[in-house]
Amino acid sequence: MNRSFSKIRHIQEANQRLEKRMLSEQVLGPERLSSPAGQENKKQSEFFNKYYKLNLPIDGNWLNPEFNKAMERYLKEKNIPIWVCKKGDGYCSNDGEDEGVVTTQEFKRLRDSIAQDSAKLQTGKINTTYDKSYDYKLENGKYYYSVKGQNKWVESTGDGLVSIKKNVKF
Repeated sequence: MNRSFSKIRHIQEANQRLEKRMLSEQVLGPERLSSPAGQENKKQSEFFNKYYKLNLPIDGNWLNPEFNKAMERYLKEKNIPIWVCKKGDGYCSNDGEDEGVVTTQEFKRLRDSIAQDSAKLQTGKINTTYDKSYDYKLENGKYYYSVKGQNKWVESTGDGLVSIKKNVKF
């Protein structure tokens, strides 16, 4: 058997990721990962990935230490009170499974803040009314077009770019 060290390392890392995922599923279980809390965690993970340019798994696992670091960082930045779960605290799960999870008791404030910051991440101006076939976007000084409603943006060049600059209002 002639395997390279990089292949062996890749297999070991893949096995570690699989083991980690299986352990989190055993702790939380598939029903809890797909619960409303799990669904909320998926949305928050997606947001943190965009906001902080992270690579958190979108699996609904609120026990993930990297997710909790991102949550704590965000709550601190937004001056939202932090709550760290403890067994028997009357707020998190009573069985202690959530011990150490970073959260807040001000969910509405957290959701509003995430919604506001998500809107800011949607940089660029979009014109959907110029014609019936295409949508147009101006973002970071570049012009893009997409088939109406597809949101698959292609950077404009040549005569098309000249036409968009001249005719489409943003």
